[in-house]
Amino acid sequence: MTRRQFGEVVAGLGAAAALPSALARAEDPAPAAREQQAVENCLQLIRNCQRPDGAFNMRLEREPSAEEDRQQARADGEDPAAVYVDTIRVVPYFANHSALALLSGHARHARNVEDVKRAARWIAFYAREQSQTTGYITDFKGSRSRGTFFSNGQMDSVDAYASTLLQVADRHWTAVSVLAPAEQRELATLLPTGTLVQAAALSLRAIESVTDRDGLTWARPDYRVKFLLDSAEVYGGLRAGESLFARVGARSEAARARQLAGKLGPALGQFWQKEPQRFAWAITADGARQDGFTDSYPHALANLAALAWISGESRALWRALQSRFAPDIHAPVERWLMAAIGVADGDVGAWRQRAVDEALRCTARTNGQRTALLVLALCEGRSWMPSVAEERGRR
Repeated sequence: MTRRQFGEVVAGLGAAAALPSALARAEDPAPAAREQQAVENCLQLIRNCQRPDGAFNMRLEREPSAEEDRQQARADGEDPAAVYVDTIRVVPYFANHSALALLSGHARHARNVEDVKRAARWIAFYAREQSQTTGYITDFKGSRSRGTFFSNGQMDSVDAYASTLLQVADRHWTAVSVLAPAEQRELATLLPTGTLVQAAALSLRAIESVTDRDGLTWARPDYRVKFLLDSAEVYGGLRAGESLFARVGARSEAARARQLAGKLGPALGQFWQKEPQRFAWAITADGARQDGFTDSYPHALANLAALAWISGESRALWRALQSRFAPDIHAPVERWLMAAIGVADGDVGAWRQRAVDEALRCTARTNGQRTALLVLALCEGRSWMPSVAEERGRR
């Protein structure tokens, strides 16, 4: 999770605060069908958030009872009591997850070439808007009623935006490669191969620009903090980029992505703290590890991500997290599901059921980050993103 946008992310998640029992419902005669319904519910919400230009809006409706939303509505010049959101918000980091979820659903839930096209439109939007010099991309804002849409000149991070785009690009190439020739030709009109490869190459350049000597990445050139979650995502993006570049014949880019990932992977161990036996959530420019175990965000969220994608070997940390925290809007249940898979918890099935329950409760008021991660977790567990933890497990 990136930082500046976090308040916006949690604003639409109030319905998730009260979770049901972790036990699967014994009376449910068709749990598989129920899970399919849950995934489809989230996918349809994501589809509904896409604009004609390919960008994914954050969500469709506003929860008027949430104080965060009332504050945001006032800041946007909107009526705090209104449910309909006039303000359009596009954050590339979250939109990348939306595209990943659509592609995952196509591959593992139900074949849907229209969703592959939706991902293509998003990548094409990203390619049009990213800097052709740096590979950076900003957030966007607009108004439905006034018909405006423009860059707000801000970005929460460079590393997380670029790395998740590499994941989308690789996943999209995989999806298109197995389509029928006629479908491939249609996709090529929406997203030419050259556009896809150029967007990915620029994203790799963006990652390189914020990579420190130890292999970890700063959030931005002017925001010199190395976040655990961002670094894990960058590793996943580099591995995805390496795969994509190799398959399209971009040998130089493939070698650079492989080299960066090879250095970043071992560096992720810097976040581990022998005492107090948990992961730091960030490392600052002076090398200080930022510790804490009091707040769901960032403390629980970072440690859950680490158990999923860096190392799930610490069962003691997993027990400590369960003792100190519970799923909430700051560290939602899908993050716990992925961590449970990472530590090989015997109750993974129960965590999965809780994620299904959450996915069924999602509405047009739910933030797109939430619906996307629920789809990814239910369709692929933690495996939707390449990680050092899974690589270690295969050795």
